[in-house]
Amino acid sequence: GQHKTMPKTRRQSVTGATRINLQYTLACQKLWGSQPYGTSPMPEKTPAQPQASSLQPSSLQPSSLIDSFTDALWLQDGLSANTLAAYRRDLRLFAQWLQSQSPPTALHSASETQIQQYQAHLFTSAHKASTANRRLSALKRFYAWAVRERHISQDPSLRLQAAKTPLRVPKLLSEAQIESLLAAPNCNTPLGLRDRAMLELMYASGLRVSELVALTLLQISPLEQVLRITGKGNKERLVPFGAVASDYLQRYLATARPALLGGRQTEAVF
Repeated sequence: GQHKTMPKTRRQSVTGATRINLQYTLACQKLWGSQPYGTSPMPEKTPAQPQASSLQPSSLQPSSLIDSFTDALWLQDGLSANTLAAYRRDLRLFAQWLQSQSPPTALHSASETQIQQYQAHLFTSAHKASTANRRLSALKRFYAWAVRERHISQDPSLRLQAAKTPLRVPKLLSEAQIESLLAAPNCNTPLGLRDRAMLELMYASGLRVSELVALTLLQISPLEQVLRITGKGNKERLVPFGAVASDYLQRYLATARPALLGGRQTEAVF
């Protein structure tokens, strides 16, 4: 009942015979271009087939392309929701304009000439140069992404340049205007004390309004008078603030905030 194995010498002789037969077959093919008598023909090599184009089908809907593009921006660059919404809006407006032309054109099929015509359309529609440049920037980023992802083969916006814009000088408030703004809230009420704390903190730290309203208790270090802020691009920075802002913030957290919450729990400062 035991399984009998082939002797080692027998296995070696079979292997050697197989090797000799293979060498003989190859020699016959090389000399006469034919198989030796009594051997089966070796399979012929099929010619290599040309690979299909790696470009993805261009029948994607504009909404699908825009969604994929904004998802990529969020994953790769960590852009804020407002910035992603601006990209989405600018691309949808361009896609709608392409569809209104004769003949209608899909977003992925736009040409350099059509983008130039769209820019001219924006200027003739009383849009500012900064608006046209922002939309061109969105198109450039979109088509560069589309080329990388093989949705299109060429970037139609590659050679286009932004229009020149006049230098904008920011408008500044005078010291008297700032003092008047800070003193506007009535600090005898919970809402007034909250507003004063927000104004003092924003004035002392230079926070954006979106960063101020999203501030949480964990981001405040009262003793060091430092805020830990996560801004654009999901980048974190430490922002100091002064004694006056610290005083109003402590008063608000101790009295006005509990009164406004009415027993509810939240990590939001304001």
